[in-house]
Amino acid sequence: SAIKEQSGGGSSRNTWFPQADEGNRAGARELKAKLRVAEARLAARCAKTHKAPRLLQLAKKLGLDDWETRVVALLVGRTISPAVKSLMDGMEASAVQRLDDSTTVGALLSIFCPDSFRDQVEHRTRFYKSSTLISRGVLRVQRSRWHSSGSADLSEQRVELDRRVLDFVVGLDTEINE
Repeated sequence: SAIKEQSGGGSSRNTWFPQADEGNRAGARELKAKLRVAEARLAARCAKTHKAPRLLQLAKKLGLDDWETRVVALLVGRTISPAVKSLMDGMEASAVQRLDDSTTVGALLSIFCPDSFRDQVEHRTRFYKSSTLISRGVLRVQRSRWHSSGSADLSEQRVELDRRVLDFVVGLDTEINE
């Protein structure tokens, strides 16, 4: 009985997922809700104008699919929106990653493939050197500067959006049109 109390056997709390994981799921749900609102606004805006938003122009020009375009949109949002940055920082595994001010491959996979481990494994290829996002220079995948001798697992690598892509999407482009 004392062992049962110490091990938490008497509680009804689900011990399969650590509390931090539950926070990640809540953050992912909140980001998905914000994404749906943004997509609705985008659809309404596109219906009113004949010119596609810059992100969609870039996606078409580089041959990005919807999934890749959403990754770029989220990374742009993390960079320019304090609300998105705050949500993403809450999802990161450690304070070191928040200091690094970057997003990991694993975080992106958990946001865009939250329901299936199989989907996460399949979408890892989106971050390989031969993938469209990496080979076209839209993103860079690198080890964290804080963990230079750490794991080489792809899911722990940080993802950086190319500055020229960000500038083009937000309308500050000078080099991308040259």
